[in-house]
Amino acid sequence: MKYNVTIHTDGICRGDSGNGGYAALMQCNGKSKSVSGGAKNTTNHRMELTAVAESLKALKTPCNVVVFSNSRLVVQGITMWMHKWAQQSWRRSSGDEPVHLDLWKQIYDYAETHKISAVWIKGCSGDDLLSFVNKIARAAVPS
Repeated sequence: MKYNVTIHTDGICRGDSGNGGYAALMQCNGKSKSVSGGAKNTTNHRMELTAVAESLKALKTPCNVVVFSNSRLVVQGITMWMHKWAQQSWRRSSGDEPVHLDLWKQIYDYAETHKISAVWIKGCSGDDLLSFVNKIARAAVPS
């Protein structure tokens, strides 16, 4: 794969479920691109996953990708669970489907094109890029 891309992602939601926003900052060879959006009646986890899916969708050529997220769900899903769920016909060990299956399938499909790894960053850790995408996600929340 020709390109190495880093992606910082964040998703937020007002309350347990409500209006939410997501954002991602993609960086490669000194260039940056961001994606963002929002949804009504959503959840924080859905926005976190949407940030990843939408950023991967924006990549036009196969890449080595490192996703940075403050969501353990995102990081563990990408690094530990997603491939196992796919092998088990998209079932968790309990027999249930993963929550937000549509997004997990999208991310998995992108993993067929890109080599994707994920790194957890503690929220509010002072990471400048994570703070930047958090501000964009907050601005994307619909009123």
